[in-house]
Amino acid sequence: MTHIPAPVKNLPFAFFIADSASGLDLPAVAQKLDPGTGIIFRDYKAPNRDTMARTLADIAKKRDLVLLIAGDPDLALSVGAHGLHLPQWQLQAPPFPIRQRSGWIVTAATHDRQALRQAYRLKVDAALVSPVFSTPSHPDAVPLGVKGLRRLSRSARLPVYALGGITARTLYRLPPDIAGIAALSAFADKRFRLKLANYQKLMRVPR
Repeated sequence: MTHIPAPVKNLPFAFFIADSASGLDLPAVAQKLDPGTGIIFRDYKAPNRDTMARTLADIAKKRDLVLLIAGDPDLALSVGAHGLHLPQWQLQAPPFPIRQRSGWIVTAATHDRQALRQAYRLKVDAALVSPVFSTPSHPDAVPLGVKGLRRLSRSARLPVYALGGITARTLYRLPPDIAGIAALSAFADKRFRLKLANYQKLMRVPR
C-alpha cells in the first residue's frame, strides 16, 4: 500500500470532528483520543463556542493532540490552537491570508474537484473530502463512494482525508492513496479507535 505524504507539515493521520450536533460529550471523547490525533472543532452555532474551544485546547495540550478551529482565526489564535479549518464556502473568501500565521496547519472542507483546486491555490495543507459514505449528519447528500473518493484524491495536488460515514465497518474500504481519515461519532466507539490504530500501523503512517 502507498500513501501520499504530507509535504508541508506533520499532519495527523486522523481528525475527530468535534460538533455538538453529533450528540456527543465532546470533552469526554477528546480525552480518549490517542496522542497525535487531530481535533477539528466545528460547532459553528454553539452559544458557548469560546468556552468549549478553550476546554478542548486544554485537553489537546495535556494529551498531545492537534487542535484546529473551524472558520474563526481569531478564536484559534486566542485559545492557542494549532491551526484553522476552512468550510468550503470560505475557500472563496478566506478569513485571513493562509500563510499569515507561520506554523499553523490549515485544512479545508471540499466536496468536488473545483474546491480541491481552490484549496491547492490557497496553499492549504490538506483537504477533507466528503461525504464518502452515507452519513446521518448529512442525510440528503449523495455519497462519493470509494470510486469517487479515489478519483478526487488522485486528481488532487494536496493531501486528502476521507470524511463522511467513516466507521469501524467502512474504515478498511478506503483506498490507500489518501492521507488519512476524519470522523465524528465514530470516535466515541472503542472498537473504531482500536481498528483505527491498527489501520494506521498497516498504512505505515507515523504519528
